[in-house]
Amino acid sequence: MASTEHVLEYASALAELTVNSKPIISSLTILAQEIAGGGDAAAAAAIAQLVEKHIRTSTPKVKLVGFYLLDSIVKNVKGAFVQHFQRNLADLFLSTYQVADGKMQESMLHLYDTWRSVFAQNVLGAIDRALPPRQQRQKQQQGQQGQQGQHQ
Repeated sequence: MASTEHVLEYASALAELTVNSKPIISSLTILAQEIAGGGDAAAAAAIAQLVEKHIRTSTPKVKLVGFYLLDSIVKNVKGAFVQHFQRNLADLFLSTYQVADGKMQESMLHLYDTWRSVFAQNVLGAIDRALPPRQQRQKQQQGQQGQQGQHQ
């Protein structure tokens, strides 16, 4: 069973995740596996809460990096993490998507498309239903890019 000390260690390491850094994401994924190893559901829940909080309280660009960590954990560690992350995934994803610019939305959608074999279809369906249709999103992104070109 993971101690409070281990969870605090994870929180401290997570605070370092402020840029898209594969080495930091990999080390945080390995640390999550070590702390919650052996099926420690309580430790997995605590780490999932920390990652969710990191995503919710970060700037938009750091939110995306938090999603990359979430993605790495659910694909590499799996187990209880998948269950814990999917509980709030729709709200977490959609609230982040709303504050993201076009490029970040595109990155989020690419990540989302890789989750079909990871998360329950009802969770992904809730996200699908809340997002504008793909063709409409592409037009919105093209419009945003056109507007940015006009402002330069």
